[in-house]
Amino acid sequence: GQGGLLGFFMESKGFTVGFLPVFVPELGPHFENNDGELTSQNPWFGQLPKTINYNGSEAPIRYKVKIPPVKDIVLKPGLVASWQKDLNKNYSMRWSGAYKPMPQLLLNFPSDGRFVIGNTDQYFEAEVNPWVAYHGVVSTDHQVQNDSKTLRARISLAHEDPQVPERPKTWVTQEIGPATFVSTRFETEPQAFGNTKIFLSQFKVWGGDRPDEGRYASDESYFESRQFFREAYGLGFETLWPLKFRALSSVSVIYDRIQEGGALLARNAISLKDNLQLYLNLEFLGLLQENNPTPTGFLSRYRANDRAELGVTYAF
Repeated sequence: GQGGLLGFFMESKGFTVGFLPVFVPELGPHFENNDGELTSQNPWFGQLPKTINYNGSEAPIRYKVKIPPVKDIVLKPGLVASWQKDLNKNYSMRWSGAYKPMPQLLLNFPSDGRFVIGNTDQYFEAEVNPWVAYHGVVSTDHQVQNDSKTLRARISLAHEDPQVPERPKTWVTQEIGPATFVSTRFETEPQAFGNTKIFLSQFKVWGGDRPDEGRYASDESYFESRQFFREAYGLGFETLWPLKFRALSSVSVIYDRIQEGGALLARNAISLKDNLQLYLNLEFLGLLQENNPTPTGFLSRYRANDRAELGVTYAF
């Protein structure tokens, strides 16, 4: 494997080509079906819509998940290729391309004939069908730095062209389109601050998510966005404290202009011995106002997921 991809790779003079014989999708948090409601103890399991508009009234939704045969998911091969070159000690670049399954499964559910009339109530039965979709991706990464390596700039550009499979017109379907991504990062290591790195970052995506399609599609998507951030700006630092043991800290703040919210992330790791490490991580998510312009966005869905994590790792 290479870079999180499972496959066979060949490298020569900066060129890398790879064949990915199998596909392992992002599975997300574990969940259970409790009488038609999909629930999970994992806070990162998204809240699903509980009602659907039918003839001007709201009908409750009961969910089912149709698990496809494993071979229909796993036996989806892909190809990747890249070329990396250090032109000199100040400038390096990489060009990459891939045609492979998207990491996330596309979700859909049939809509015709799904209303069930019971003895005491009526409800809509949503049988969620996961599908595999391919995408073509091209990207380029460039980095420049000064001779002392104390000032560094990076820029990454990528374009994704999804090959969405044809699905029945009577289904409610998750829709995605071509997307273009750009990210930049500027780093400096001021000598006055010792072993400290200060960085500015930026990320923006154009395109990608599209409105759901189907008879019962609504303004708010039934499905999660594939991107955590849409137009984000970050500021942070990372420092290695001058102590007798290795102590590394990093703090970063991210603001998303589209979602009108952001995140505060703090990481602290102390290595007492080669195989013993203590860590403290903090994560805070929030919105600037209650009337969020993207109610199905990452920050809106998970803004209650503030987290503090304290632990010890020991390598035997």
